[in-house]
Formats: sequence, structure tokens, C-alpha cells
Amino acid sequence: MKKSKKSLIFISFICISCIFLTITPINRNNSILDQILYWAVPSIRTPIHRPISPKNGGSNKSLILVHGHDASSGVFDRWNDSNIYANYYNKVVAINYYWDGSSPKPKNYIGNDTPITLETDISNISYGLFIYLNSSNFTDVDFLCHSMGGIVVRGLICNYYQNLNNSGINIDDVITMGTPNQGSLAVAFRKGSHPFQGLLNWLVYFRILLIIEDTIASLLISHVYHHILDLNYQLIQIRKNSPFFETLKVAGDETPYDANITWTTIAGRLLFDYIAYFQHMEAEFTIFEYDDWERGKNILYLNLLQQLFLWMDLGTDGLVAPRSAKLKGAQNFVWDYESHGSLLTPSSSRKNFVVDLLTDKI
Repeated sequence: MKKSKKSLIFISFICISCIFLTITPINRNNSILDQILYWAVPSIRTPIHRPISPKNGGSNKSLILVHGHDASSGVFDRWNDSNIYANYYNKVVAINYYWDGSSPKPKNYIGNDTPITLETDISNISYGLFIYLNSSNFTDVDFLCHSMGGIVVRGLICNYYQNLNNSGINIDDVITMGTPNQGSLAVAFRKGSHPFQGLLNWLVYFRILLIIEDTIASLLISHVYHHILDLNYQLIQIRKNSPFFETLKVAGDETPYDANITWTTIAGRLLFDYIAYFQHMEAEFTIFEYDDWERGKNILYLNLLQQLFLWMDLGTDGLVAPRSAKLKGAQNFVWDYESHGSLLTPSSSRKNFVVDLLTDKI
């Protein structure tokens, strides 16, 4: 009798799990607990934070697009059009902050005549952006940033916000996409040119590095990063546990001046690459004509495994994990099945979501 009762409980648990996994949108929240609470307790659903005073577009409103490490303004080609935003902005500007000093200077370069390379301190890039804004007749600006671009803008706000206000420049919205706001070893290891690159890529691929990166970061010191791993200075600055991140806070606040600025982070999550392997195997079940029970059982295992990794927050966009992209005090979103690069080329619905955030429709 006791055995039968246990079996009944186990079967009931499996059935409830299957129903839950079927009706719950995987990309809604960060963990299985979040999803349970979302469905069970509607009153605790966190509304999107907006400042008390509504903002409006207009003739003086501008959107600044800020690219990431070792990139250029071209990554924002799909966002660099005022028509996308229903003419909410007077101008949309994709800046550039890399120039070697010898090749033709890129459009909207923020360093005046001073070259900026991968060895330039990120703080100097933030300062260059400050000078660019002051000299370009901006009044009200929003920022849409990718990867290290979010770090550049955070440095701008933490160090020059009051100066900008005194110059009549107001910052309304800051959206960072795939920005390692808490640092990332994966970014450094994947982009380095050291002899261990193949091994470290493998560790990142299987998410092993992301699980133990805090421990590794505490053991490695700067000269190891620079000389043994052969990383450029900017990658050293944005590594996990880097003291540089303390300069991106105002009195310990990661999202300063949030009475006036709406801070938003968006992270990608691939749900560990070997999920694709399991999905491939699931397709093979059909080819080899496994019976429905065997196929269904493997699909259930796949979904349970997927939810386990969501709950453990082990997903990543290939370079930056969601937990590294989050900011305390910001509205933090996670887009499943997006890589670090594909955050810039999302589906129409996701792109419209960002546009709505920027144009204050939500």
C-alpha cells in the first residue's frame, strides 16, 4: 500500500511537471522559482520601473548607439534609423571610439585627433564621449549600448553626469545589451591570443568556466592576465572581480541618478550549447522510429534538464552570463536563445520591445 502511494505521488509530480513545462514560457523570467511565482502570485509581478515624470520625444531628443569591444558603429546598422522609432528622435547617432591614427578617421569618432586602441583605458573612452556630447549640441539623450559600450556609458554617467547637466544635457534612458556589468572571465578568455585558447574555449563552450569563474578570478592576478594570457588592457579591466568596476559606482550605487535615468539591462542566454545536441538526438529518435513513450521520455528529460540549468542560472550568451549583465536597481531582462552577437539582430517582437522602452510606450 505504501509503495503504491509513493508511486502515485511520483506519477502526480511528473504530470504536474509536464503541464508546468508546457504552459510556462521559458524566456519569461530568470529561474523556475520566478516562473512559479509569476503564475501563482500575480500580485508580486514586478512592474517595469519608469521615473515619476513622463518623458517625451521631440526636436531635441537624440539616441546614441554605443558599440562594444573591438567593434564599430556598423554593428548597429539595424538600429541606426530614426524611422524605427517613429520619429521619436530628432537624430540617431552611432558613435565610433576606435581609430589607429593612420587610417581614415571613422564617422562620429569621439576621440578628436587622439587615437583610441584596445590598450586605451576605458575611462579615457568615457571622457572622450563626454567631450563629444558637449561639442555636438546634444540636449536630451538616450543610450543603447552593446557589450563594453555599456561600460563606457556607465563610466560617463558616474564621472561626468553633473557636468553634463550643467551643460544642459539630460540623460533619460540607458539600455545595455550583453554588457558584462559584473565582469566576465569568458570575455577575456574567448578573446585572448594565449596558447591555452583552445582549452579555455572548450571550458566556456561547456559552461564549466562560467560555473567556477569566481574562484579562478580570485586566483589570477593582473600580471598573469596581461603577460601569460596575453590580454589587451580593456579585457583586463572588464575581467571578473576587476577593481575597475568600483569606479562605475556612485557611493556604491550601480545605477546612480535613477530618479532621472531609467536603467535597463538585457542579457542573452543560449541555455548551454549542448542543448542543441540533445535536440539533435531528439530528432534522431524520429528517424529511427523510437516509440512515442521513448521519445516523450527523452523530451521530458530535456525539458527538466533545461529548467535545472535555468534555475542554476548557468545560461550565457557565449561571452556574458545573465548574472554578470545585471545591475542592482535596474530593470533586468533575459532573452533566451540569443547569443552575444544576435542580441543586435533579435526578432521583430524583441526589437519592438526595446523601441517601446526607449520611446516610453511601456
